[in-house]
Amino acid sequence: MQTSTIKGLLEGSLEPEEFTKRIANELDEFKKPTERGSSIPIYVTVDTEVYVDEPAIRRLCNLYIADDLSQSALEYIADAIELSSSIDCSSEYVREVVFVMGDPVANGPFTKDDAKEVIVRLDSE
Repeated sequence: MQTSTIKGLLEGSLEPEEFTKRIANELDEFKKPTERGSSIPIYVTVDTEVYVDEPAIRRLCNLYIADDLSQSALEYIADAIELSSSIDCSSEYVREVVFVMGDPVANGPFTKDDAKEVIVRLDSE
């Protein structure tokens, strides 16, 4: 996945359907069952800098709640954000949300209720 693809989704210039088409092969490989403790491939090609801020997190949550983005796609995006040195987060809270979205083993699956709670917190700040 190119960082520009992530940026397009986060900024709204790339529709979620097109985003999902672009990463379909990677997502299929990501969703394959793995043995506990094994690594999962995350492919990130840096072609632009990306800044993940509160509006970007709100957009991801809203897309997920509306079923425009699958849970596995959300996890893959979060993992890519965490692993890429060219993607920066605006705050510790944004980093925390990205971590929770991307690590269902440690945190349990990120649910739609979790996404709604994130939006409520962002709206209250």
